[in-house]
Amino acid sequence: MRTLYWDLVGGAAGDMLMASLIDAGARVDPIRTALRGLGLYEVELRVEDAQSAGLRARRVDMMVDGELADADPEQWAPLTLSGRGGRRHRSWASIRTLLDEGPLSSRVRAGAQRTFRLLAEAEAAAHGTDVESVHFHEVGAADAIADVVGVAVALEDLGIERIMASPAPTGRGLIRGAHGPIPLPAPATLHLLTGVPSEGAGLEGEPVTPTGAALLRAHVETFGPMPSLRIEAVGTGCGHRSWPDRPNVVRAILGEVEAERAVRQEGLRQFEANMDDMSPQDVPVLVDALLEAGAADAWSHHLLMKKGRPAVVVGCLARESQAAALEALLFRHGTTLGLRSWAVERRMLARRVESVQTPFGEIRIKRAERPGGSSFAPEFEDCQAAARAHGVSVREVREAALAIALRKTQLDP
Repeated sequence: MRTLYWDLVGGAAGDMLMASLIDAGARVDPIRTALRGLGLYEVELRVEDAQSAGLRARRVDMMVDGELADADPEQWAPLTLSGRGGRRHRSWASIRTLLDEGPLSSRVRAGAQRTFRLLAEAEAAAHGTDVESVHFHEVGAADAIADVVGVAVALEDLGIERIMASPAPTGRGLIRGAHGPIPLPAPATLHLLTGVPSEGAGLEGEPVTPTGAALLRAHVETFGPMPSLRIEAVGTGCGHRSWPDRPNVVRAILGEVEAERAVRQEGLRQFEANMDDMSPQDVPVLVDALLEAGAADAWSHHLLMKKGRPAVVVGCLARESQAAALEALLFRHGTTLGLRSWAVERRMLARRVESVQTPFGEIRIKRAERPGGSSFAPEFEDCQAAARAHGVSVREVREAALAIALRKTQLDP
């Protein structure tokens, strides 16, 4: 299983997380293509080598309308929640529509939607307003959308299947907001870090930004020590800020789990709810919402309830850090008046994503290691896009990709 461990040495911000992935091997062109597809033509992504406390790193600068989004890095504290340099604000509803209608893969779209939903919920909790009424300020500016989408694209490009991270360092102090001073960690950041292991680093400033905290909550499965990995790549991303006692970097450590840990086990909570008065059109919307909110899996199936009433069961698997949010989603978007939950154990085979070159282009394939040997599953979206581009059936593309993957395995097991 291709695993990423984020070592949050100096904190977590969207640009730092993205820079660490690019330094670890993620391609920049797919990120730029995704941003253009969303119509963010005012955003220019600049990647350059940099240093933090004498360490080589990669830095990503987001230029919005020709200006650095994090303008004047030496004046970190004046960054406010009312926007950077007076740039336009966006509502959660407009961002959701932008991501829904943009030409993004399902994985990238789900990751970006999940990140901004978490941001909206945190902002609503911090300011005492309804989620749908949230208008993002700094976190909703074009550069933050670029950070969120860029990280999701980079994770997909690297074929990351499991993400872990170290505890998040927190700082203290004040920043200026639209209505006065705001204590650090920012209120929205604290809501986002609920359930996340954090450590008081004694730093004056904001090592973890709201965007960084939302990206961690949206993508990271577990927080803690680095797992046993066969390390394949290391990427270092840095920000503009300097800390007195540590480099301001995030390290992305990529590798495969050791063979003896090929079957991974994790504890989850399973939720299920029976609903006999829910419109069939609303069921897939609820399942998608659960997945976008971070459910490890979600499903629905039909059954007959008492007195022969037809109904649907909607269920999901949740990690403990996401259980409360997913339970709330079931009640908010479903029609049930009650639900069931219990602890379950999930065991998963090691798997990784590989790419093969076919006559129809590059196709990603998920390879699973089973007791009797490897099995392969071409990514349907890749096959579908290649079939449309070459005027052939999806089946032809799938069979070509499988044949090449099998030959490749025989030559290089």
